Amino acid sequence: MSDKNPAHLDRFLADGVMRKNFPGAVCWIGNGHETYFYEKYGHRQILPARMPMTRDTLFDLASITKPLVTAMMIMKLIDEKKLKLDDKIARFMPAFKHKINAHKTIKQLLTHTSGIPSWFPVYFIPPELRLKFFATQNTGKRAVLYSCLGYLILGEIVENISGLRLNQLYQHLTDQLKLKYTSFNPPPKTADVAATENGDLYEREKAFNFTAGSPVRSPDRIKVPDGFRWRDYVIKKEVHDGNCHYGYRGVAGNAGLFSNAADLVKIMRAYLNAEIVRLPTLRLMTRSHTGCKNPRGLGWLLNIYPGILSPRAFGHTGFTGTMVCHDPAIDLTVILLTNDIHPRVKPDNMPPLRKRLMKIIARIVKP
Repeated sequence: MSDKNPAHLDRFLADGVMRKNFPGAVCWIGNGHETYFYEKYGHRQILPARMPMTRDTLFDLASITKPLVTAMMIMKLIDEKKLKLDDKIARFMPAFKHKINAHKTIKQLLTHTSGIPSWFPVYFIPPELRLKFFATQNTGKRAVLYSCLGYLILGEIVENISGLRLNQLYQHLTDQLKLKYTSFNPPPKTADVAATENGDLYEREKAFNFTAGSPVRSPDRIKVPDGFRWRDYVIKKEVHDGNCHYGYRGVAGNAGLFSNAADLVKIMRAYLNAEIVRLPTLRLMTRSHTGCKNPRGLGWLLNIYPGILSPRAFGHTGFTGTMVCHDPAIDLTVILLTNDIHPRVKPDNMPPLRKRLMKIIARIVKP
């Protein structure tokens, strides 16, 4: 970087708090061995009381769980020759046999090309019936269709093969890397955690479209179970994602991982140094398997900021306001963690802000 503490980058993030784009943020920028920029801004919580952000604050990473947990665990199993990319779901899930999704592959799930729908409130379906539901839901589309349900299935496959819950399996990695703060379901005594939404309004409105009381026509309308209670408090130390929280007790293939910037740096450096998966596997994960129009790697979104970073850049974002990305062309890693959805969800707020941030970073990075 031309400036180890560039003022315009610092000003952009400080202004983001001042303009109430997000209550707080932690931003880390660096490479495989050096930190260029590492600062915190604003508050980790503003309701019911203001609490300052720290560089160690834990965040609900939301969908960053997909590449950093689920895809990595799948690829480790491939390295261990316990499954293959072209294996079909039905091989590991008997409930899928003779159903529409029986012949969908691990690779299709990883690249969001299985045709399985994007989302459904699966917590309204009894656990013993969920796999049968997953086996029968398909849009018929072959193009990229981002699917949280597909990653719920991948999480179940990892657990079936390993014999461990996803959090137990991931614990081996966190122990290996000596990570202090990364886990599913942070311990109740953990104090320094960023808050997310105040109540479950966003989740409730989304789920309502699939319930029997909805005016929206849907063949999958379902009755809300008697006695179901939505969260009516500031969500903190619990995963925001409804399917993960209500349906999988905080541990699922689509969401649930909590971490902070320092631990994420360790994970990314170990990953890029082929300490988590083999180097050929890493290369396989970060190349396109879906063509140029909507390039997807195995767990990663590719060419994440076209025209700003190189076409080789890959990364992922989280609904809660989080982002991890890496550009191997210039050995640049950017981690941006915000509590954007606290105290309420602001749809589509973060994408333009992330893009502006990356433009600022790109201008001050020296290849």
